[in-house]
Amino acid sequence: PYMYNRRLAPLLGLVEVPALVVWGELDAVVPLECGEALAELLPQGRLEVVAGCGHAVDLEAPAVLAGLVSAHVSGS
Repeated sequence: PYMYNRRLAPLLGLVEVPALVVWGELDAVVPLECGEALAELLPQGRLEVVAGCGHAVDLEAPAVLAGLVSAHVSGS
């Protein structure tokens, strides 16, 4: 798919910290399957899908994104 970098996948297994992958449910730029694959490749990866959002979750649902990031950073 557009904007997908094949060189990234082998590096994700080296990430040693918990990682949050946030994806818009209606992303028409990069399919959800890519987010699922990225989260799976991260040893401590977790995928959160934001309902009703497209590619720009930060612009479409900034409060939801802030809540997800805050919860992730605090470990809850």
